[in-house]
Amino acid sequence: MLEVKGYGMDATFDGHMFVVTARNKIASGALGAPERRLPAQEIIAVSYKAPSMLINGALTVQTATGITQFHFLKKTVGDARLLYEEILRATGVDVNLVATGNHVTPQGLTDFVDNTKSARERAEVNQAELREVNASRRTDRAQAVTELKAQRSAVKEQKVADKATEDEATKAVLEAFATGSLVSYRELGGLVPVKSAPYVRVDDRLREAAEHAAEGRVEAEEREIALALSIAKAEGGRPVRGATELRIRREEGAGLLRVGSEQIGQIDAEDGFSQTARKGSMFKVVSGEKWLIVRSDRVVTPNGGYPIDPYTSAQVYLDGQELITQRPTLTRMALLSPLPGSAIIPGMALQKKEKHDTRQGEFQVGGRGWAVRVMVHPDRLSVPRQMAEQINRHANAAAGALPAAQLAESALREVSASDKTDVLAQLERLNSLIASGAITQDEANALKLTILRS
Repeated sequence: MLEVKGYGMDATFDGHMFVVTARNKIASGALGAPERRLPAQEIIAVSYKAPSMLINGALTVQTATGITQFHFLKKTVGDARLLYEEILRATGVDVNLVATGNHVTPQGLTDFVDNTKSARERAEVNQAELREVNASRRTDRAQAVTELKAQRSAVKEQKVADKATEDEATKAVLEAFATGSLVSYRELGGLVPVKSAPYVRVDDRLREAAEHAAEGRVEAEEREIALALSIAKAEGGRPVRGATELRIRREEGAGLLRVGSEQIGQIDAEDGFSQTARKGSMFKVVSGEKWLIVRSDRVVTPNGGYPIDPYTSAQVYLDGQELITQRPTLTRMALLSPLPGSAIIPGMALQKKEKHDTRQGEFQVGGRGWAVRVMVHPDRLSVPRQMAEQINRHANAAAGALPAAQLAESALREVSASDKTDVLAQLERLNSLIASGAITQDEANALKLTILRS
């Protein structure tokens, strides 16, 4: 193997492979790589340039893919010449034809030109084939893009059509629900979109409520109405809830729901925030129903309703007290003291006041087997008291329509089945029955005896 040290690079040739290796970054940049390996069968031309006093020598090797130059020093000219001749011998070039010059012979140049031309022709053929392949790929890609756009357009159009169909079906369902003809709409094959499904479940509950209303079952009717409102709120949100409330009002006016019932008023509970601010502690908050609606024949709560019958009684309670305490504080003594040692005088004069409000207003109404309470604000008892009077008045009116013996017997059963701890409420109810003339004094005395013994 021949080895020659050059300018920043080394060259070796073993008869089959010409290798040039850079020793530094400058030489690596000149080569375009840290190392170049050229097989002898790929070498198509070689030239040799001897060194002079001003420039180094150069050995140029040409292949079909490019030119590699190996610069050598004057002191290695012998090794470089030997390397040049060895490369010529390995590549088949007659040394005698080039021994007298620094470059290859005209025949070598002719071969070089022919080989270069052949390499260019092959490269052009390869490029033409590559262009054809790229053109085919571009055509395929354009066709694929066109098909994808067409598919997306078709999907979009289908979505628009489906949306229009769904909107029309939703509108039809809403109209049928509002008029109470949703069952007929479904029997005729009407489309019910998924988002309109809550209307179907609410409609089922309102139809059940109408059946109970026709038979006078107030509790069952109000339970179905409350369930319909709950479904509308939980599954359909505000639109379904609004449509449900509107239908209930329409059917009330048409005599399908709450037959013969008129709204008298509503009682709203004092919320937890108000109780906490007034009482000074969230642990003193008392809960009950959030609201209560009083109608001429029933009491309606968020969970259902109960009939106002001869055994219904309502009252308003107010417990607790409101206190204001005063105490001196060190801060007031220090700020208001004109002289040291005289702080007690202004401290006692301007004591800190603290308000303690433990009052609790409660509206209670109950009947046979049921009782409801609403925690009301103690400063707003006027409306609850009016509602209690209205309930008791309608209960007394209903009691006057029953035979006294039947009312006394029913009241006795009610007393025995009622809460034993609510003795005061039961006695008050007996007094109201006596005042209305529904039962006699003897019957009331018998009931009082039963209450006190229980």
